[in-house]
Amino acid sequence: MEKKKPVDLPGNVLDNFYIGSVNHAYDKDILDKLKITHILTVADKCPPRYPEVFNYKVIRAHDTPNYNIF
Repeated sequence: MEKKKPVDLPGNVLDNFYIGSVNHAYDKDILDKLKITHILTVADKCPPRYPEVFNYKVIRAHDTPNYNIF
């Protein structure tokens, strides 16, 4: 019998507040399972995948050590 790999979920930081990857943000099944309604994206090239379903705030930022996000 093959073992099933555990589902990779975003980290639960606070009640109803998660931090995850772009893979999480693009996985509608996970978003629905966690009852996500709003998504904050801090990245340069990750456009909203489901704008008709979720509320998005996008902060365009480069994924480099020297990029000042403030």
